[in-house]
Amino acid sequence: MVKVSVVMPVDEVNNLIEKSIESVKNQSLKDIELLCISTNSGYNSHKLLDDLSKKYNFIKIVSGVENGSSAARNLAISSSSGEYIAFLNPGDIFIDKGALNKLYKKAKKFDADMVSANLKTMDSNGKLTDDPRYKAKDLAYFSTEDILRPENYGLPWAYYKNIYKKDMLIKNDLKFPDLVIGEGPVFIADVLTTISEIYIMPIDYYGLFKDNEEYINKFKNFNFKHDYMEHFKIIVKFFRDHEFKDNSMKFRKLLLKDLKYAIENNDTDLYKGFKDAFYNNIYLLGFFQKEAIYFNTYFLIRMIRECETVEDFYNYKDELIEMDLISKPYIPKDLLFELIFIFSSKNFEYYKLHLDEFLESLNNQEDLYCEDELIFYNK
Repeated sequence: MVKVSVVMPVDEVNNLIEKSIESVKNQSLKDIELLCISTNSGYNSHKLLDDLSKKYNFIKIVSGVENGSSAARNLAISSSSGEYIAFLNPGDIFIDKGALNKLYKKAKKFDADMVSANLKTMDSNGKLTDDPRYKAKDLAYFSTEDILRPENYGLPWAYYKNIYKKDMLIKNDLKFPDLVIGEGPVFIADVLTTISEIYIMPIDYYGLFKDNEEYINKFKNFNFKHDYMEHFKIIVKFFRDHEFKDNSMKFRKLLLKDLKYAIENNDTDLYKGFKDAFYNNIYLLGFFQKEAIYFNTYFLIRMIRECETVEDFYNYKDELIEMDLISKPYIPKDLLFELIFIFSSKNFEYYKLHLDEFLESLNNQEDLYCEDELIFYNK
């Protein structure tokens, strides 16, 4: 009988994959299967998995997914034979050779839905260091065996440092969402808001590979930016609906940091992703609605500045009108002056003709920002 099924999507030929597989082989628990799922249709990827499955008899290849790590993980879960599900990403390792055995025994003893342990960050030389999210108090570090309330887990990160009862996942239809980024946090947030307790163990279980360069640049293209904002919306809603108040507040503050990034870098694609996710869900931001309104106003003004057609000019103006900004007393002076200029312009041609002159006058004015009014600018 398979006790633990380890799920590993493989999206490309990666010279670190075998290191990950060796860490599974070295586990003292032997009733394990490693489900490898190719997430693309490339010949090299399939050949690599075929070769590895011949070398390691505990590897089970799951086919049927051509792209998308979320779909791959979901298929692997449903195809697994184990009582519990563990996750391992290519390049990562299981650190403690007895980790899966210890986690499984704890899970079986208490019929646990989820058992959680600690993780380390690993560089390209294999050196392990403490994950910085512990120091930042974004994740709970486990120094003793205990039972934890799900809301005390920390932010919904590091789904891979836990094992999960398969029956619980299937019964509650807990799956990875179809997102190109943020699918892991959404999955663990869904789990945390479903279960009632977490059994924790002070084991260095998971080694998370961090290259010197970012493994994923979350702002690389519009699809990433769109899904990145979508994952914020889904998680904030989970936490709001289940009254995870502290986690909800922390996660919304993370969102504000990314909105500030968008403003500082004039990232209109990130704005569009935010708009798609939150335009009809602004209530989810709670106390931070004024920051969201500032963000929307700022980018609509920027898009009006850059628009080339009369149609776009009036469409963006209509969006500003729909925001009912006159009833919002906290629009900073810099935006207020530009709003007055936009709405006092007789037409598109007048606006374009006098825009440079207005911007020059705006730059000559001092103390336009009300920095203490918005969390964006708190130091």
